Amino acid sequence: MQVNLIELRLKIDSLKKEREAILHTLKKNAVNTAIKELNGVTEVLEQSEYPLETSIALVEELSKAIAQYSSILSKANSTVRLNVDCLDQDATIQDGLCYLKEFRGLLQKVTDVLDTCKESKTRKSDGTYGTVASSYYQLITLNYDKEGLGDYKRELEQRLDKIEVAIQAANTTCVVTIRDILRVRPEKRENIEL
Repeated sequence: MQVNLIELRLKIDSLKKEREAILHTLKKNAVNTAIKELNGVTEVLEQSEYPLETSIALVEELSKAIAQYSSILSKANSTVRLNVDCLDQDATIQDGLCYLKEFRGLLQKVTDVLDTCKESKTRKSDGTYGTVASSYYQLITLNYDKEGLGDYKRELEQRLDKIEVAIQAANTTCVVTIRDILRVRPEKRENIEL
C-alpha cells in the first residue's frame, strides 16, 4: 500500500488510539468479584466475560504494527531532503523538526522579552516626614534596541513558517510503501467489546 508521510502518521495515531482503548477495557475487565463466606460458599458478584487472551494478543499485534510504521516514518524523516533556503542544502525533515523545536523556544523567549520588559519612570520619595522629603525618579530603560529585536522576531517567524511549509510539502509528496501486518482485520477487531 502506498501512503504519504501524513497518512502514515495518521495510521500510527489511529492504531495507538485503538490500542489504548483495548488496554483500558482490558484493565476494567481484568478482575472478577466474589464473596466467599466463612462456611466456604462463594457467591460471584461480577464475572467478566471479556476475552483477555485475545485482547492481549491483539494489543501485541497492534504494538508491532505501530513499531514497524514508526520505524518507516523515522527512516523517511531522516532521508527525505527539504527544499528551503534557510536551512543547509542537505537538511532532512528530521533536521527541520529539530530546528523548529529549538527556534520556537527562542521565539518564545524573544516574545517574552518584548512583551514583559517595558520602560518606566516612577516618582519616589525617601519617606522622611517632618523635614523636607527628597524626591527622585526611578527610571527603567531598555538595554536593547526594541525595533531591532522586533525585526529579529518577525524574521525568525518567517524562517519558521518557511520550514513548516517545506516539511508539510515533503510529508505530502514523499510516498512510502507499507504493508498491512495486522492479522486481525479491522471489522473483527471491532467485535471485541470495548
